[in-house]
Amino acid sequence: MNGFIFPYTTRLVKKEKVNHNVVRFSVQRPFGFNFIPGQAVELSIDQPGCELEVAPFTIISAEDDPCLEFIIKIRPNKDSLTYRLSALKPGAVIQLSRPWDTFEYRGYGHFIAAGTGIVPFMPILDYIHRFGPEFTESHLLVYATKSKEDILFEKRLRKMLGSNFIMRLSSPTASEKLPGRIDFGFLKSIVQKKDQYFYICGPKSFEFDMMTHLMKIGVDQKRIQTGYKFGQSKILNS
Repeated sequence: MNGFIFPYTTRLVKKEKVNHNVVRFSVQRPFGFNFIPGQAVELSIDQPGCELEVAPFTIISAEDDPCLEFIIKIRPNKDSLTYRLSALKPGAVIQLSRPWDTFEYRGYGHFIAAGTGIVPFMPILDYIHRFGPEFTESHLLVYATKSKEDILFEKRLRKMLGSNFIMRLSSPTASEKLPGRIDFGFLKSIVQKKDQYFYICGPKSFEFDMMTHLMKIGVDQKRIQTGYKFGQSKILNS
């Protein structure tokens, strides 16, 4: 398939709906498959017609779990990989690449996520949380979604970060009181130190805007990380 060779083959164990368009997938952990928190894999379905459909997903399960778990946003396009994944039954064959780094944790700072861009941060935030409240308090998470129903891991994030977890809703309903996009003015109001690290994940346009705003504030680009650092495959119809 276009030169891409998958070293691991596994099977779907179960899938669980998280919200209106996000599903949690659990697959058997292949023998000899090892990873560290924050890593991702390229994933494909082992079925005719899916040969060119490959996309990256972050592993959110613990290092010692018997299954690998992924949180995946389902696209409405019936020809997309994610839509095909949502239609799979337990036992379906899944192909995985070797794990690779998405974000590298370099030190304390701000995490800025939009939509399912929160997913790559979860293993890193779990890792940070293990060091206790004093270490956790040196980090801030700003999480933007369209509405409250789109928020993932809300209870877990509040428990981990407390007041250092800030939500922003770009299209809130009348009953939702967390309006506001993450714009230049908002970022300028929360960035107290420019020598910390900034981790950004979301749609490419979001990542570009956040990086532009931070650099305008005076943050060195070397202190900003964005998006998946893959390149092992050509992503089609994810």
